[in-house]
Amino acid sequence: MTAFAAFCFTIPRVAAFKLGPHSQILQSTIGLRIGQSTLNDIVGTLASGEGNLGSDLHQSDTYRHFDNAPDRQAVCDRAGAAWTRFYVEVRESVQPLNPPEYDQIGGVGKARSAFGALTHSLQDFYAHSNWVELYVASGQPPPLALALFPNCAASLLPPGLQTGYFDLFWGLGGCPYSPLNNVYVPPAGYSFCHATLNKDSDQTLHGRELIPGTTTTFHAQAAQLARIHTDALFNSVVASLQADWATKFPQVRPDCLVDRVMVVDVTRPCRVARLNVINDSHNGGTRLADGTVVVRDAAGATVVSKSVSKGSWPFPVIDVPKCLPGLTVQWQFYVDDYLITPTARQVSGTAQVGGAGCDADIHIVPENLLSYLVRFTNADTKINGFTNVTVTVNGGQRLVSAGPIAVGVTTWIDLGPCNTVANLDFIFQFIDPTDNMTPRTANPQPPPHPANAGCLDKFSFNLGGQLYP
Repeated sequence: MTAFAAFCFTIPRVAAFKLGPHSQILQSTIGLRIGQSTLNDIVGTLASGEGNLGSDLHQSDTYRHFDNAPDRQAVCDRAGAAWTRFYVEVRESVQPLNPPEYDQIGGVGKARSAFGALTHSLQDFYAHSNWVELYVASGQPPPLALALFPNCAASLLPPGLQTGYFDLFWGLGGCPYSPLNNVYVPPAGYSFCHATLNKDSDQTLHGRELIPGTTTTFHAQAAQLARIHTDALFNSVVASLQADWATKFPQVRPDCLVDRVMVVDVTRPCRVARLNVINDSHNGGTRLADGTVVVRDAAGATVVSKSVSKGSWPFPVIDVPKCLPGLTVQWQFYVDDYLITPTARQVSGTAQVGGAGCDADIHIVPENLLSYLVRFTNADTKINGFTNVTVTVNGGQRLVSAGPIAVGVTTWIDLGPCNTVANLDFIFQFIDPTDNMTPRTANPQPPPHPANAGCLDKFSFNLGGQLYP
């Protein structure tokens, strides 16, 4: 088991007090998940006053060590001060540079150092408080003190929680000394001197004591809690940074920023990913209008949902706050028809983004997704309605019937998949208007009409006016 190195006496004691346990906690937890240079910045050094180890150079900052907290509200005050100082420093130190690529990040070292100091505060809480002792006394295994960060609530902490008293005014012992009883006695309002609770290592008087009924020392128990909570704190800070930086730097991918600051700083652009939506209409006539693009991650959670306006075509761009490979893109757009169809036409689809880059193109071929519609109007002046109208597609490869169609009626004829229609023509069946009895079939035999752009066509026929002048 490893533990915390809390410099809780004076600077001269540092030479005799090992600082390794703090480093070991970081190495055995987040050190397994991040780069070595990142870990080095987080660990820091005592001499520099930076990072986790550097906190021991700042003995007067009680929030770094959770010292002198006589009750659970005071414990929360220390936690709040530590979070406000160090998390805010992490968040505010970082600045994406070199737009528009944002491949340089400023303030990385300072941010890592501040996070290291926050881990020192957390680890010292378990070493310097009676958190472990309270749960041992109640016969319960000590849990993690998750109520500490980011918003500490005293009511969620156990009654009686406090940390040891220490003040250099009383010398190296940090507590008033009673010669009569040869003991250190904390001042009024405090139950413990720092040395009474100190579990920084298995070399302290209390740290090496065994928890009653076990073979585990108080130091080992505190160290185990600190180790698990340090890992959880890293996750919490990363999640908070990702949310805060997404708001603060809208042109930068927060996941990239977090990775470069908190994991490993490999030079690469952190600009938002670009999803280019391209209308690949075969004939250019199928125009797209308003719609929506939704990007989802592998678990199905929405990464971004954006409305696309008609005016953004032909090449709308969707900014995505994370790299695209592995994401799924769902899209749906209305078709900008020049005729008012009975139901507004839409195209939709899903695409899986592959590759290794952060940009991707989504190609939409509307003709592959639409039916070819013909708006046919019977405007005949001689024939009393058609008993049937047959549309011949591609020189007779396919026949589509619609009828009967009375005079003055407009109907829509669906010719099937638009990408299969090259040309069309009509065959009309009707009753001869001269005797109102004889069935007739007529085809004016014009050249086949080529398929119209936009998968949409309109025809108005006065066949009787041609056949019966």
